Amino acid sequence: MDHFFKKGSSEAAQAKEEVELLLQKIKTMGEVAAALETQLNEEKTKYTLLLTKTNTWKEKVKALRESDRARIAELESELTAYQVVSEATDAELTPEIRAAVQASLHGIIAKHSEEINACKEQVAAVQTTLSSKETTIAELTQELEAVKEVHLEIQQRFTQEMESITNHHETEMAQLRCQLASLEELDGLKYRLQEQQNEIASLENHSLQKSQIMSALQQDLASSAEKNELLSQQVRTLQEELETLKQKQAVWKEKVMHIKEKDNETIKQLQSKLALARAQPLEMNLSHPPVPQPSAVTHSRTTVEAALLNSESTSTQATELKPENQLYQLPIHIEDEHLTHHQFEKKLELWKEKVKASKAQDAQRIASLEEELEQLRRQVAAGADEQVQAHEALRAELAVARQERDDAAQQAQQHAEDTTRVRQELEAKVAELEQLEASLVDWKEKVKASKAQDAQRIASLEEELEQLRRQVAAGADEQVQAHEALRAELAVARQERDDAAQQAQQHAEDTTRVRQELEAKVAELEQLEASLVDWKEKVKASKAQDAQRIASLEEELEQLRRQVAAGADEQVQAHEALRAELAVARQERDDAAQQAQQHAEDTTRVRQELEAKVAELEQLEASLVDWKKKVKAAKLKDFERIGTLSEEVEGWRRESLRVSQVVLALCDCTRACDDAASATKWSTTLCDAVKDCHEALEKASLEVGLKDTGTGMKVLLQHCVVSLHDRAAAVNDSALRVEALESEVLRLKESETSWSIRCENAEAHAKDVEEELRRASNQAERVSELEQESSELKARCDLLRKELQRQREAVQRDRSRPYEPANSEAGAPSIMESQSAVQSALLAAAGCVSERDVATAIGARSAKYEFLKPGKTGADELIKENDKLRQENAHNNAVIAQYIQELEGYKANQRVQVSIEYLRNIVQQYLCAAEDLRPKMIPAICTVLEFNNRQKEDVQLANPRCPRFH
Repeated sequence: MDHFFKKGSSEAAQAKEEVELLLQKIKTMGEVAAALETQLNEEKTKYTLLLTKTNTWKEKVKALRESDRARIAELESELTAYQVVSEATDAELTPEIRAAVQASLHGIIAKHSEEINACKEQVAAVQTTLSSKETTIAELTQELEAVKEVHLEIQQRFTQEMESITNHHETEMAQLRCQLASLEELDGLKYRLQEQQNEIASLENHSLQKSQIMSALQQDLASSAEKNELLSQQVRTLQEELETLKQKQAVWKEKVMHIKEKDNETIKQLQSKLALARAQPLEMNLSHPPVPQPSAVTHSRTTVEAALLNSESTSTQATELKPENQLYQLPIHIEDEHLTHHQFEKKLELWKEKVKASKAQDAQRIASLEEELEQLRRQVAAGADEQVQAHEALRAELAVARQERDDAAQQAQQHAEDTTRVRQELEAKVAELEQLEASLVDWKEKVKASKAQDAQRIASLEEELEQLRRQVAAGADEQVQAHEALRAELAVARQERDDAAQQAQQHAEDTTRVRQELEAKVAELEQLEASLVDWKEKVKASKAQDAQRIASLEEELEQLRRQVAAGADEQVQAHEALRAELAVARQERDDAAQQAQQHAEDTTRVRQELEAKVAELEQLEASLVDWKKKVKAAKLKDFERIGTLSEEVEGWRRESLRVSQVVLALCDCTRACDDAASATKWSTTLCDAVKDCHEALEKASLEVGLKDTGTGMKVLLQHCVVSLHDRAAAVNDSALRVEALESEVLRLKESETSWSIRCENAEAHAKDVEEELRRASNQAERVSELEQESSELKARCDLLRKELQRQREAVQRDRSRPYEPANSEAGAPSIMESQSAVQSALLAAAGCVSERDVATAIGARSAKYEFLKPGKTGADELIKENDKLRQENAHNNAVIAQYIQELEGYKANQRVQVSIEYLRNIVQQYLCAAEDLRPKMIPAICTVLEFNNRQKEDVQLANPRCPRFH
């Protein structure tokens, strides 16, 4: 185990570097995908702008067409009027009519030239935009080619890696096939693996719960921190209040102590004075003998002592608060020297009066002092009560604060313990992640290593297995825990590897999808630009044809003027002009047919390309059917127009006949006028005839209901307008065809989306197949683990066999022990046992067996059987285990065969996918190639697809332009 973990720790740096490289690759792929997406969005915006420009241009062209049609209708009406006039009069036009016609023609020509110039400017602007778009498209194609090359390189690398992985798996499967004969206890191991998976799931749930608890604890910590701050602020305020109270209490105590000291001093002074006062009468008594009247002396002494006591009490009461106001003590001097009784009584009375006065004063003072003392006591009691209440409130607040502080401390301690525990768990998770990184590095080395490295790793794994076996011999529990940790690490590492592979594959798929979308959009832009160029060319051609038609109409007008002015020769020229016009109309019809054919070829080519790209033959066939119907309708319209033109030709022929008749009539008139003597008479007669014809025409027109004689010209102009309308209808048909092509492009876009959805489904299927392969690889790794465990079980079986052999040998020794000679130290009992056994055997053989001997024999036999029972049960259990192991081995063989079949199926699917990808690339190259290169690519495609000779001949016959096959 130590060797394994040291190896993982040494390879962690390489694993981190590889992971960083993979992340950088993923970032670069993401950046490339983002750049491609931005380019695609830019192309989309450009495409939308181009569509808006084309739509505006189409609207302008439509407006110009409508104005041209209106003007052409006016001209046709005028021309028909002129034709009617010419037909009716067969004479020269009036100068007013000619001037009006010329002015209208000049106005039409000026407007048409202005419109043509505006259209030319628009076409030039569109051409500049198209040239810029072509340059951008060329740049994008170059970038796409570079991206294609990168994608092809990535695909080649991926195929090489997949081939190396498949080869590695094949070698591992071959080794597993060789080693599968010795697999044992697969069901138990599967159950154990299931238990381990359940434990892993429970640990994951536990980790999730821990993370939730951590988040809750963090929230609690935040709230508790706020509460702690509030409590700390409250404690600070309370401490400040306590300090102020303590200061007040200290000041009060100092005052009280000062007062007590003063009281004590006053008490000491009074006590000293009292002692002196007591000592003076004693000295007087000792120094002077007693007087003959003892009663008076004793009475006076008692009164003096009482007075002194009263004075002492009053002095003590008075000096409690005011020690400076000491009581007046009357000095009593009893002069017994030369005093009579009467004098003594007088003095005594005087002294008594003085004493009474002093007593009254003392009583008053005592009363006042007692009142003051009561007031002071009340004040002190009130202050003490307030102080006690304040102390009690402070004590309660302190108790609450201490309780909250203790709770906060407990919560903080709990949070600290939780944080430490969570940190420990996080450290454990970090250690697990490091181990997982090490296992990921091991896996990457497995993928990248060659056969020699595989052999070295197998040797190292064998060494690790030997170490693990030794560790198993040392402690099975540690080995089980290590296996579980390693399996969990391997599972997590495989999951991370799969996630990284999926991310890389997703990025590659995104890039391929974006590139495909760009290619499709570029192809659509090219098609739209081609269709736009064709449409513009068609519009230009139609405008040129309209200009030619207008010129032809002008020529026709000039011809009509010449015909009216010149007569029969001009009528013949008019017939020739009409024939030329018919030829031009036929030429236009042929041109229209050629254009229709070109449109058909373009649509077929576009249809073929789009069919090859998106493989939607039915939609294109439907569009082709619609187009054929439109072509048939156009052909029917052309036939109708041809019929109308033929009818017009017949009408002109009739008119020519009628003109010829008129000419003949004029000739007759001239012949009739030949009798005239001079030219003036001939001219007058001719003018009279013309006037008569003109009057007859006017009368006929009035009878018919025509107000003007210029209706013939109007009819001619109507015919011209009809022809121009036909041309406009052809242009509209071409516009409709362009719109149909655009609708086809939209349908192809929808088909592209459907195919993209199919591609996504195919990618999902490929992911499922990869997951199945991953499962198969996981199962193969499980098989390797099971092989290791089976080897361990083999070792255990060998140990059990050795133990069984040892037990059998012990049983055999026990069986042979009664017949062997015993040692000298324990010889007597063994000899006695052997003799008793021999005697019992002889008695049994002789038939004289006693009950005691039978009991002893049965006991000995039962003891032997009891000694042999555990061995038999162990042997039965080993036999059962051997049968179970055989069944498990058979089941394992079946499972491995199933896995091999699945791997072969996956390889077949992979080959099919590779072949499909190859065919897709070939078809893409064929479709992207020019028309000249496609026939040259057919032999290469046939050789790649492995066509036989018959198929090659069929291809050669179907495509005569392709070269011969080698």
